[in-house]
Amino acid sequence: MERLVQTASNAMRIHAENQRLIAAGMANANTIAFKRDYANSSSAYFQGPDGQDRVYPTRSENSVDLDIGKIIPTENALDVALEGNGFFAAKKDNGEDVLSRRGDFRVGPDRQLRNGENVILQGDAGPITIPPYETIEITRDGSILVRP
Repeated sequence: MERLVQTASNAMRIHAENQRLIAAGMANANTIAFKRDYANSSSAYFQGPDGQDRVYPTRSENSVDLDIGKIIPTENALDVALEGNGFFAAKKDNGEDVLSRRGDFRVGPDRQLRNGENVILQGDAGPITIPPYETIEITRDGSILVRP
């Protein structure tokens, strides 16, 4: 009986996690650069030493949908969109390195380039610092052109 309860409990836990992922995907459908998670559930078959068969629900690693979503044109020269499976390297204020696809950039009061989540964008040599400028442009290859 204990095995039956464990099997049912595990199945309910996996089902609840799947529902949480679906709910998060629906809640964030209109969030800029949101990428939904896929829940990869399956079953594993075991034959116990007593000759009784068991099927256990299992979960493999989740994956992320990297399809390009809707691109919304803006008048902001610092708004960019990624083509393909790339990411922007960024660092949170607490020092944690993150990858992001958010391209709604702005120059913070510290002159560092930040996205809409307020994380600092990183270049090859560390944080991207923007000098005072008259005009700014981000090219297709990611170069930042500034006219002081």
